[in-house]
Amino acid sequence: MKTILKYALAAVAIIIVVGLFAAWRMARTPPGPGDKAWQAMIEKQGWSRWTDPGGYRLHYIEAGQGPPVVLLHGYGDRAYTWHLNIPALVEAGHHVLAWDLPGLGRSETPPGFDFSAEAVLGQLIRFLDIQGLDRVAVVGSSLGGNLALLLAVRHPERVSKVVAVDPAAYPSKRHASYQRLARWPLLVDLLRPFVGKSAIRYGLTRSYHDPSRVDEAGVSERAQVLRRPDFMDNMVKLGANYFSASHRILVPRYPDIQAPVLIVWGDDDRLIPVAGNAERLHRDIPGSKLVLLEKAGHAAHEEQAAAFNRAVIDFLAAP
Repeated sequence: MKTILKYALAAVAIIIVVGLFAAWRMARTPPGPGDKAWQAMIEKQGWSRWTDPGGYRLHYIEAGQGPPVVLLHGYGDRAYTWHLNIPALVEAGHHVLAWDLPGLGRSETPPGFDFSAEAVLGQLIRFLDIQGLDRVAVVGSSLGGNLALLLAVRHPERVSKVVAVDPAAYPSKRHASYQRLARWPLLVDLLRPFVGKSAIRYGLTRSYHDPSRVDEAGVSERAQVLRRPDFMDNMVKLGANYFSASHRILVPRYPDIQAPVLIVWGDDDRLIPVAGNAERLHRDIPGSKLVLLEKAGHAAHEEQAAAFNRAVIDFLAAP
């Protein structure tokens, strides 16, 4: 019996070691070239821009002319998430700006930046000021939807309309887990070698209703962030410091939002489900409009881009 147990434990140990090695090898897969078609387009059109808000370089996409629309990406993402939406908004006659949140994407990390809700909001206001934009329509996905609503609450004079796409509007167990992770820096260091391109791919497939629609170019483009040494630390800080503070500000003040609000949700969002979130936010913001996109997950603006673009363009055009 002891011999059987010994061999069984040895087999389990081997399986664990092999599994960890396989995960490590997958994580070390190079990010690849990115989305070459997207890169070629923004280079040809001159859409890729940089600015210095004060001590660091911030990257953003700028395209089109007309009423300004600012696009805010979600947690761990970048301006690329709007690659299927920007051309449609430009064609509809809008001046579109999509930033890489400070410390994410291609944007550098501001000196002493703590990734708190107030700090991120402050950088957004600074960005608008640099661009000379007094009042904008703001479209945000996930964390970006939260930030769009935060802007409308804290600076209503700067916001003409809000589109909140599968927004992180309420506290969740996942947000609390970010704070726990931040309290264990050793665990972060242990996880660091296993966060690679495969993790990016997994996150995207979790964000889609139909995972088969996740293309390799999109995975590779987002995986470029793995080249920056501060990515993991910035993600932990953002998760730990942003959400809880923003929810304390936002949740009691949703009824105070004066700007017209369009809430868009993927009907199969597994990260922030429709149940308990979409209708609740719709009720909490008087006069808001709720649109559920069929066969869409958390990245509804990507997975059902055509339907999303129609809904947003119509909303922005309405008086």
